[in-house]
Amino acid sequence: MRHGEKNMRQRQKAICLPSVEYTEPIRVLELLMFAHMNLSGVADARLARQGWGRAHHRALHFISKYPGMSVNELLAILRITNQAIARVMKQLLQADCIRQEQAQQDKRQRRLFITPKGKRLLKNVFVPQFKWISTSLEKCDRVAIDGFFKVMEGFLYDEDTKHLSNGRFSRSNGVNPSQ
Repeated sequence: MRHGEKNMRQRQKAICLPSVEYTEPIRVLELLMFAHMNLSGVADARLARQGWGRAHHRALHFISKYPGMSVNELLAILRITNQAIARVMKQLLQADCIRQEQAQQDKRQRRLFITPKGKRLLKNVFVPQFKWISTSLEKCDRVAIDGFFKVMEGFLYDEDTKHLSNGRFSRSNGVNPSQ
């Protein structure tokens, strides 16, 4: 028994966790949890320098990916309310990371665009994650990568999948980590 396993068993007993048989679904959950913590941790540390968090990262990502998207479209993708994003939007606007324009047809609608400063910040956050993911994918053959994508896509709602394809939005102005 390795040292880490012994400590984990002691912690489980201390907090009364039942002994769990490690099946594939449990392993998947653990892998997802640790992958999320590790990849998010890289971004969190860089965002924290600005006093920002994951909501800022998500907003910047989708505004970059979908230039000219409306605030309502952003809210729908993030599954949050206008009230929940108000502080984030205000901070991103004040920091000159995004800009808003009135829509041509409907003056009540605001269109969102990432600025050069926002692209630099997003790239600063995204590149370490991109490299980490690329390094992991390079260890796999095409069949394994396709299988991984199929499993991950199985966790998405149908509405989420449209953000992975060439739907109504243009990807041309987004942040490209290889640039």
